[in-house]
Amino acid sequence: MGSDLHLTGSGADTLLSASPYYLADLARERETATLLRHSLARARLRHLPLYAVVAGAVRLSRTTHSLALRHLAHDIAVSPAVTRPEPPARLHWVRASGVHAWLTPDARRHLALRAAEAAECCTVAPQDTSRHRAWAELHEFGTYEAELRNQARVMGLTHHAPFLDNAVVRAAMAVPVVSRASTTTQKPLLGAALDGLVPDWLLTRRTKGAYDGNAYTGLRRHVGVLRDLLTGSELAAEGWIDTAAVLTELDRLAAGVPGKLAALEALVATELWLHQQRIATPDGRRSEVAHA
Repeated sequence: MGSDLHLTGSGADTLLSASPYYLADLARERETATLLRHSLARARLRHLPLYAVVAGAVRLSRTTHSLALRHLAHDIAVSPAVTRPEPPARLHWVRASGVHAWLTPDARRHLALRAAEAAECCTVAPQDTSRHRAWAELHEFGTYEAELRNQARVMGLTHHAPFLDNAVVRAAMAVPVVSRASTTTQKPLLGAALDGLVPDWLLTRRTKGAYDGNAYTGLRRHVGVLRDLLTGSELAAEGWIDTAAVLTELDRLAAGVPGKLAALEALVATELWLHQQRIATPDGRRSEVAHA
């Protein structure tokens, strides 16, 4: 039959379920029994020892957002080859992205300085860190969806993310992060809100869609276009990234080797945006505004 409306579920994971960072809230509040029960569920899901998850939660509960930013500044400043190993539980407030491996030494120094400055003026209270992180994730989804909406409008398609509606956001974020957590249900808030309105099998499913296969297929088909884009990189021209390192990673991914796929996606999106900004200027020259 076709449709002239595209609906997406973006934001649902952040709004209607709890990220693993709520374990730090349980540790901080000394909810020992609940912490052990939820840590055990995560340990089984991730095939990790229980002590690693509990230790990660306790460590995170004692890490202020300011301290996390100082750790980030250190990790950015050093060469990717000597970056601190990540604990098995992978619980952290912030961390350097995969793009870090492609930054030039000057770029690493500059960004490390910015992170250190942010740490000095950080105003996020320890008890608010998990909520701050949830809002940050939500803002990221909002930015992403705004761009998708613009792209869809060009093609004459109405694009909508109902979970990012203001009323839904306000209602969901009014519920404490810990209260959205469950050891048996992926999205307890969603089940409570839509019980009887949608089929039970949809609310109780334990799996999520995976799109890595599509991403690798698209990358292989368009590797030439991506190579041309990255060879003429705007960021490389400004001294931010090492083109050779990026192209090496592109070849690995095109060959199907697991790697920094998300980082490459972010880099390509940035390059496309910078290219659009450059050609939009009257004289075609690069501008500081375009690279802000």
